Amino acid sequence: MDMQAIHQFLTTTATELGIKILAAIAFWFIGRWLIHRVIDVMRAALNRNNIDPTLIKYLGSKRLLLPHILDAVENHVTVGEISHRLRRVWGEYREAVTV
Repeated sequence: MDMQAIHQFLTTTATELGIKILAAIAFWFIGRWLIHRVIDVMRAALNRNNIDPTLIKYLGSKRLLLPHILDAVENHVTVGEISHRLRRVWGEYREAVTV
């Protein structure tokens, strides 16, 4: 191979890689923006329907949970492992026993 062919190959490969990296970064920013917009719309709908403010605050504070769960699923983490971690962080619901 001559130097011209090597230069052409490296230039083409670097350009394609750079475009893919820029596209991934753009998708990441757009995705985060969309998540925030959906949360804002959801919060506004809950406010209009007179939902308990504590619940609205809770739902807003957990807005970044879904991307982490999706990331875990993409990395082949089991549902049991995800559930175990969520139980450690937030606990488990126990119904009050009344007689």
